[in-house]
Amino acid sequence: MRTRLLTMLCCLLALCCACTPAGVAQLPSPADADGGLTVTFFRCGKADSALLRTDEHAVLIDAGTQDAGEYVLSRLREMGVERLDALIVTHPHKDHVGGADVILEGLPVERAYVGPLRVDSKQSRQFDEALEAAGLTPQTLQAGDALSFGDLSLLVLGPQRTDYEDENDLSLVLRAQYGQTRFLFAADAEKDLLQELLASGQALRAEVLKAPHHGGVEDNSALFFQAVLPEVAVIPCERDTKDELPDEAVLRALRSAGAAVYVTDDGDVTVHTDGTTLAASQ
Repeated sequence: MRTRLLTMLCCLLALCCACTPAGVAQLPSPADADGGLTVTFFRCGKADSALLRTDEHAVLIDAGTQDAGEYVLSRLREMGVERLDALIVTHPHKDHVGGADVILEGLPVERAYVGPLRVDSKQSRQFDEALEAAGLTPQTLQAGDALSFGDLSLLVLGPQRTDYEDENDLSLVLRAQYGQTRFLFAADAEKDLLQELLASGQALRAEVLKAPHHGGVEDNSALFFQAVLPEVAVIPCERDTKDELPDEAVLRALRSAGAAVYVTDDGDVTVHTDGTTLAASQ
């Protein structure tokens, strides 16, 4: 009987290991993570929003659509976030800025940062009004700018130009670092911005990649992924047969680069690091 029980336990353990992405430990629960940096990529449909949180600081990168903003705010409250050190909007398209007014109205925010792109839209106007109501003047970030939140640092890698034809190429691309662990947030970067990053000579290597533009494929996507070589890649999108996202070519290229791939349509993705080791869960 004892031998049979041991055999069953070994089989269960083997099954659990088989379900865990290679090279990445499973994090049982975000609540169990003590200290370090926890990054939560929220399930926002085809939209972006990610929380970077240490014991002392909380930074939100993008806020999804208007509806997603309500979800993100509720999750922030569930997680015990009482204030944000910073709200960073990578670019003012509705799937990134649409929920920003909800966040600003629902939580104290100390600072706001934006990229170089300006558009006249309902969502942008609501964001501007919410900023004014909160008494905030947003700072425009550009390549080379650095932000520090205790042991968490952020560096703006791009864009380095402002004359791109495609508005998505004016998205802020950010690299976050905590200890030896790096996160690359590629916003909605498309071919030209990806090429700029590849040609810039900047170190793109990162343990975690927020995949560009909801998992859409570009001619140089595979080259970009090989430059980053992520252990974990997160694609913020909903599986959509119409848009064919995430693109199968992107999934193959990410896995070829060695990444365990998570799609937020399956739920929030949580990545925790103590500065050396990495754990992911969904």
